[in-house]
Amino acid sequence: MDLYNRTLKVEYIDPQHYGGKWWLAPGPFHTSLCAVRCLGKSIENSGIDDLWVKSGLYSDVVCNQIINGSHNNRAMEAYETTLQVFTDLWLSAFFESRKRVYDALIADFSNLKCVLQSGSHEEIKKAHQDLNITIGRF
Repeated sequence: MDLYNRTLKVEYIDPQHYGGKWWLAPGPFHTSLCAVRCLGKSIENSGIDDLWVKSGLYSDVVCNQIINGSHNNRAMEAYETTLQVFTDLWLSAFFESRKRVYDALIADFSNLKCVLQSGSHEEIKKAHQDLNITIGRF
């Protein structure tokens, strides 16, 4: 982003020569770097970074690199892993508090699994429709 910022300033140094001739836009990679940096700043000191270290997922040094956005691949991996963990925890809590929904979905998924193994196309279609109806009901 530093190069992008410097290039923006060039137009104002000599507007006669450089003015209106360029259309500057950071590419997807640099945009994702900025997003990773912003996400890192929102996670910093939230406790998530401490969990990464205490769980042995990342060291202190790597954790700081992730938060500062200087290690893009590891940052993306860390954020995806964290999102997956939070989603799993949320789904577990959701289904624990809604046993009826869980039981209905398990029954329909089990039916669909059995039909997929030995059913005809029409039976599979019916089992899939039943599952969609159950999902739509809740």
